[in-house]
Amino acid sequence: MEKNQLVTMGELETLYPSAIKSGIPVMMVSSPGLGKTTLFNSTAQKMERDAIIFYPALSDITAIKGFPVMQDGKAEWIPYGDLRRILEATRQTNVLFDDAGQALPSMQGGMMQILQARQIDGRRIPDCVHFSVATNAMSDMSASYGIIDAVKDRCLIFNIIQDWKSSFNWGKRNGFHPLVLGYLAFHMDEIFKNGAPSQELSHHTRTSPRSLERLSNMVYLCQNNSLPGKEVKNLVYASIDPINAESFLKYLQAKIDVDSIFSNPDSSAIIEGYKLLVLVKCMSHEGSGDIQKLRNGFKYLVRTKNHEALAVYLSMISAEEQQAVSTIDPDLVASILS
Repeated sequence: MEKNQLVTMGELETLYPSAIKSGIPVMMVSSPGLGKTTLFNSTAQKMERDAIIFYPALSDITAIKGFPVMQDGKAEWIPYGDLRRILEATRQTNVLFDDAGQALPSMQGGMMQILQARQIDGRRIPDCVHFSVATNAMSDMSASYGIIDAVKDRCLIFNIIQDWKSSFNWGKRNGFHPLVLGYLAFHMDEIFKNGAPSQELSHHTRTSPRSLERLSNMVYLCQNNSLPGKEVKNLVYASIDPINAESFLKYLQAKIDVDSIFSNPDSSAIIEGYKLLVLVKCMSHEGSGDIQKLRNGFKYLVRTKNHEALAVYLSMISAEEQQAVSTIDPDLVASILS
């Protein structure tokens, strides 16, 4: 296993247990909101290990060394809280130093001794304890000071990249609203290409799995409370970056049109221009595996007399599905595919 690896979250989900079993500390580096802490918790649960999350940025040196007291005329460092749980662990235990890059160098120096020497003030850390570190990069503008080399040198480092498939699977497991999952599958990696790190306060500057979870919660809120269109729009823009917010709202409208077309291909209103091409992609995605829906979608597109839209539609479905819809107008399909 390489000391520095570029992986998707889905790949790391597979690699992480093996990395833990190696005994070498693991460092996870990514932009905010990709699910590092969630992965740590879920992995500990799957491995049936105890989990302890320690936030060095919110602690002072006594939290990582203990509290000084006088005992029998001598100064001793007495562990407390999570530190005590670590030293007294008897079960397999995973420990995460979360948001470690936001910790001051003095705290990171304390982490270094724990990771390397596996001792705290002369007390040995049990072998059943494994350490991980999670951090954002300095370029993410998340108040990260970076990680000192002495800490990095002691770890397997996994640099996590965003990808739609890992985000989709994570969202599916965590109950994302079907419309958000549909949007994610519809636009795939285009979702994460928008925006860059910024300290702009007026709006979100980029979308992550965490912000998609927020969007999902807002969609459930709108649905459960039957909120009017203007409030839905405002909540969507408050949840994700402006480019994805606008795109998601267009997707919602296209989804409404698709359901109508699948039910009433002979009477649904004709849509034109760019919106028609968005609709075509949405119909091919929503109808995948359902021949009747795909046939109804084709019937509707024949009514538009837009051969470009028909060509895109046919190119996005399988050969078997093409054959099934071609019975509606074999000559037209043959001419488009020729």
